[in-house]
Amino acid sequence: MPSNETETIRLTNELKQVLIKRSDKMTREGFLDVLSRMEELPINLTILQKTMVAKVVNIYVCKKENIDSDIQKMAKALVKKWKGIAKASGVGVSSAKKAPSSVNTATSEKNEDSKVPSKPIISRQQSGFLDIQAGWSKYTPIRRNICQKIMDMLCLHKGDSIPKHVLKEFCASRADEIESEMSERYCSITKKSDYMNKARQLAFNLKKNEVLRERVLLGALSAKNLVSMSSDDLATSEKKQEREKMVEEVNNSRRLDWDQANEKKINEICGIKGDLLKASLFTCGRCK
Repeated sequence: MPSNETETIRLTNELKQVLIKRSDKMTREGFLDVLSRMEELPINLTILQKTMVAKVVNIYVCKKENIDSDIQKMAKALVKKWKGIAKASGVGVSSAKKAPSSVNTATSEKNEDSKVPSKPIISRQQSGFLDIQAGWSKYTPIRRNICQKIMDMLCLHKGDSIPKHVLKEFCASRADEIESEMSERYCSITKKSDYMNKARQLAFNLKKNEVLRERVLLGALSAKNLVSMSSDDLATSEKKQEREKMVEEVNNSRRLDWDQANEKKINEICGIKGDLLKASLFTCGRCK
């Protein structure tokens, strides 16, 4: 069993990646091994929020088709256990107070002006988000702006794979990882333009590509791999198909036998059908 939280996060992320990458081909014994090892880890609320392991297990095991029912029961029990940990820590529990009774309403209104304004209550999630943003103060203005821009794009996530109460903190954390990777890769002054180009490229594609955003947030795509991706890799599946079709059409147009390969299509466009298909286009009027 790992001795500290950092080691537990590392092991949890490794097991999570196994599910993400191999769940389609994993055997029953493989699922049992991964889930058993996850169950043995001392996972707390912080680890759940940083790794999003509960969501990954829910998506890649609990809701996945063609998986043994015993495996799914084990996964659902594990997710339920983690939800209990989150609930015990106050996550998901409404903190709203009951409305005052009509008997005390008048008294409370009289004393309202005399009360000293209380400090705003900051939740655990707000605190984590503010801590991450405070860390950006050591960055240059350009780096801070890039962190904010990437975080804004990630916050556009609309699915239910990330709980809303941790989404902002999670987006800030992922944005910080991505910007740090970019800064390390394009650290020299001569590569400043490359840094800005990559930032614009990532911001644009994270805004357009919902699948890409979810992969980044769930940890299925690391910051290092994301920064290494080309514009083609970052594009949506629809855009990729459109580009592949254009390339195929260009390649086909260069074929020497293009007219023969597309004879049927040409005939349809020109309205050539029936007996005309047997006739030559150069038959004179007297020979018809």
